[in-house]
Amino acid sequence: MSKPNEIAVQRRWDWPYPIIARAQGIYLWDTEGRRYIDGSGGSSLVTG
Repeated sequence: MSKPNEIAVQRRWDWPYPIIARAQGIYLWDTEGRRYIDGSGGSSLVTG
């Protein structure tokens, strides 16, 4: 049996991930004012 691809879905718990403050269309803005394209949408996305 082959080992699963650990790089495809990787999460570093010590990394300073941005905190999203607002969204409009495909864009997200963090609390620092930086803009991102939302590439994580889809049926597998779960938010809390």
